[in-house]
Amino acid sequence: MGKYTQLESAAFATFSSVQWVSEAIATFPSNFVGNVPSNEYIRVSILTSSPTLAYANLSQMAGQMVVEIFTPSGEGPLRSSQIADTLDNYLVGKSFLSGTGVVQFGPSLMSPGRPDTANSALFRTMYTISLSYFG
Repeated sequence: MGKYTQLESAAFATFSSVQWVSEAIATFPSNFVGNVPSNEYIRVSILTSSPTLAYANLSQMAGQMVVEIFTPSGEGPLRSSQIADTLDNYLVGKSFLSGTGVVQFGPSLMSPGRPDTANSALFRTMYTISLSYFG
C-alpha cells in the first residue's frame, strides 16, 4: 500500500470503530455517491502537503482532515458544536496505525457555519484538524 492509501486508511479508522458508530453521526467520505440523510451527517476529506516535514523523507506528510458538519438550518449552532466536541474526543492528540504508517492528529478548529449552498435546509459548519503521517 502506498503512503496516500495508508494515510486514508489510518485517518478513517476511527469512523469505523464500534464507539464512533454508537455516536449515531452518519459519516461519509468526500466524493461519496449515494443516499445521505437529509437532516444530519458529516463529510470527511483529507488534504495533504509537506511544507513542515523534511523533503528527504518522502514517506512523511503533513496535512489536515476537513470535516463538513451538516445539521438542520434554523436550529442554531449548538448541534454543530456538539458534533465538533465529539470529533475532538476521538481525534485530538490521538494516533492511528495503518500497515507500516501512523497518523497523528493535532489541534482542531471550528469555523462559523452558514446555510449550505446545495441544500438550504442544511447548515454547514467546517471542522478542521491538523495531521501528520509517518510511514
